[in-house]
Amino acid sequence: MILTVTPNPCLDKTWQVDKLQIDKVNRPLLTHTLAGGKGVNVARVLKTLGCNAVAAGICGGATGKMILQALSKEGIAHDFVRAQGETRTCAAIVNTTDCTQTEINEAGPVLTRSGAAKLFALVDRLLTENNCKWLALCGSLPPGAPDEMYALLTEIAKSHGVQTALDSSGTALIRGAEASPFLLKPNRAEAEYLTGMAIGCRDDAVHAAQIVQERYHIPAVVITLGEEGAVFVWNNKLYVASSPAIRFVSAVASGDSFLAALLCTWMLGEGDESACEALRMALGAGAANAELVGAGLCTREAIVQKAREVMVHCSTLQSYSAYSAQQL
Repeated sequence: MILTVTPNPCLDKTWQVDKLQIDKVNRPLLTHTLAGGKGVNVARVLKTLGCNAVAAGICGGATGKMILQALSKEGIAHDFVRAQGETRTCAAIVNTTDCTQTEINEAGPVLTRSGAAKLFALVDRLLTENNCKWLALCGSLPPGAPDEMYALLTEIAKSHGVQTALDSSGTALIRGAEASPFLLKPNRAEAEYLTGMAIGCRDDAVHAAQIVQERYHIPAVVITLGEEGAVFVWNNKLYVASSPAIRFVSAVASGDSFLAALLCTWMLGEGDESACEALRMALGAGAANAELVGAGLCTREAIVQKAREVMVHCSTLQSYSAYSAQQL
């Protein structure tokens, strides 16, 4: 079982337009409205892959009710703290002409100290009741939330012997990393923020992953690089993979799809072979999702098909460092 936590969920709207025209009326070709937020998207893809998951978080107001109803309709197991304020709405406008994506994300309602305490208690209870193997902490924090919220949730998971995966940004990412979760999944920009270094190529990403691993004492670090693939450092091994070719439609939830497939596949296997297959499936999920409008709506068949196109190279960190040094 995997428990996903989304402290700042949203009603996720995606509009696909032929050409976005500023200061004019735009009529979308396609529209999708879903329960959203990174952890919710992760839970959706986990369900698609046949992996047991529960989505947890905080929601409020009429929008919060809509999210809970949508989750029930999708058959996604969930348990949310009801809080004051109106849960946010996030919109993505996908321009098919030039393959661009414009996002408008509300900040979300202010989280009170009482609301935060209720979330901590909820996670503590769900980890016990569901015999969880992973806790996935996902997305931004709502206004008013303590910067160390993910660090505190990581400590709760550790008290239950549960491994934590963290996918966030900004101060929440740094404070969460300081609690040494088992897995950290930054994208290029987030890894640059964590390390203070520019990542221009895969070698840079490998170096950044090692810095993050050593600085924050994190066993597993995977950095996603969009169409350039991903690098995954774990157990003194390095896995480098390229993304499959895609017909790009939307990037909404591709990172969440990646994390869901990574956790599901890795949890079901053991050792280096499992890590290699997990990275392959993760890139397949991210690619399959990017070919659709809507967050995490890719099918298992599409994920598996894309995963077959992914090539993963595995080496020890020492041998890779020696090889890179020879190229200088």
